[in-house]
Amino acid sequence: MAKDNSMPESNDEPFPDESIFGPDTMSPMKWSELLEPFDSRPLSHDEMSCVLDPSPMQTPNQPQIDSNLDTGFPWLLPPDTDKQPFWSVPPHQTPHQCSQLAMSAIQRLDVPVASCPSLGRLDYDTQSTTHVNNGTARSFDDILKDSHSSLEDLLTILGCPCTAKIDLIFLVTTSCTRVLSWYQASLDRSAACPSRDIDSSESSNGSDRSRGSIGGSRRSHADSSVVNGLSRSFHEWVSIPSINVGAYTLEPGQTRRMVAQLILAEIDKVKEVLRAFNHKGGFGEDDEKGLHMALEAYLRHQMKAVAMTARENLN
Repeated sequence: MAKDNSMPESNDEPFPDESIFGPDTMSPMKWSELLEPFDSRPLSHDEMSCVLDPSPMQTPNQPQIDSNLDTGFPWLLPPDTDKQPFWSVPPHQTPHQCSQLAMSAIQRLDVPVASCPSLGRLDYDTQSTTHVNNGTARSFDDILKDSHSSLEDLLTILGCPCTAKIDLIFLVTTSCTRVLSWYQASLDRSAACPSRDIDSSESSNGSDRSRGSIGGSRRSHADSSVVNGLSRSFHEWVSIPSINVGAYTLEPGQTRRMVAQLILAEIDKVKEVLRAFNHKGGFGEDDEKGLHMALEAYLRHQMKAVAMTARENLN
């Protein structure tokens, strides 16, 4: 019996047997209709509008943040007026007036001294002068803050071209002298301070004697005269508060070392000012150069005396 090797005739219907799928499941269709090329029928106008819809994608509504709302974190949403430029401007290029800046630095480091009596006036009231002179002592943290701000102002002045004027050099020297005077007075005050603040005149006289006995054995006579000159005007205006670390209060010896360490750190800022001061001394006439060098040597001698006292207080 011969085998029938002929291929079965292809049927264009995908599912000829209706017993597999009911008539409602899939109606008879032609594969040729399913595989009809896309370009055989042009799209209608409505279909084209759906495909090429130019309307933007809808995004969910973002919550509106009220800039006037006080959230407790004002630095997170700064107003436009408070925004700083990306490139910072050097301090000497910012709008300022060097003479006024120098005078403000001097006044910031001043003490509430009484006005001097006028010559020839017989109605001058000495009691009112004493009342004005009895002001409150300046706390050590205020001394550090005001001195640091004044040194920053001096760097701004020394970075400005107008510093070539000789009057500004005198103002800068006065400001540096006052900074070093406050540092020396703070060191002297902390060296003899008990566990509480010292701001009375009686304890001031006692601290002068104790400080002299300590410093006399370690310093030369010249250094002692410089230190006494720096500290004399400001000593009674310094208040060293108790330094607390959580619930622990430092003992007097620890407070003395802490004050000395902080002042030694600020001495580095004074050195930066003196480097800028030295750079300005290379310009001008010979007489001005000599004066500039003398003022710089004076300030460096004062700074070394303060640094020596601070290192002694660390021991």
